[in-house]
Amino acid sequence: MNTVQARRNFTLLELLIALSLFATIMVSLYSALSVGIVAWKRGDQGSNLHQRARIILDTMVTDIRKCVYFDYIQFLGQANEVYFPVAIPVTKVTSKDKTVFDTSIFKITYFMDKTSYRHKYKSLMRLQETFLKSLDESRREAKVLSDDIDELSFQYIYIKSKEEIEMLSEFDSPLYWETDWKVKNKIPRSVKIKLVLVDQPGTSDENKITFERTVFIPIGTFEEYPEEED
Repeated sequence: MNTVQARRNFTLLELLIALSLFATIMVSLYSALSVGIVAWKRGDQGSNLHQRARIILDTMVTDIRKCVYFDYIQFLGQANEVYFPVAIPVTKVTSKDKTVFDTSIFKITYFMDKTSYRHKYKSLMRLQETFLKSLDESRREAKVLSDDIDELSFQYIYIKSKEEIEMLSEFDSPLYWETDWKVKNKIPRSVKIKLVLVDQPGTSDENKITFERTVFIPIGTFEEYPEEED
């Protein structure tokens, strides 16, 4: 009877081996689960970043495509900032803004703004204001489209001069891009947007992702780059 009872009990060595195997299995399961969670978080954050970039670029493309000619607001294109006039139908007009001149023509500006001197990256700003309000620079109330922007840049399409085109081969394009738009009273046919967003800023996994979009403007024209005035 004692022999049978002894066989049913585990020895200390067997218990230690079983606990070691159990601990090893649990550590392996936890490591696999932890890696899966980290991968899922990274994938989810990357997906959110791409979705955010798509919304921003769609907004910018829609605005630029609605650009119109307006003598009092020129299309101004620089390397990191752009503004232009758009016509937006207004259904509700207050007593202070009854004129169609001020309620249908808006000025839209995209620019970068550093949130603070401690912040490494900048914010992408969108400013929409009526023509009359745009004359008062002290009343600028821009909307933040996104924080943690590493770069925002624009390029504008030009066409080469007739002399240069005549010298081109059949494989060369007569069109090229510049970082500023200097043609007065004209709107470029296309604008190229480059946006660099930061994924997980301030962490060891910080990563920069570049997004680009080319906008075709229906009322825009192909113009030669103007010569510098003396």
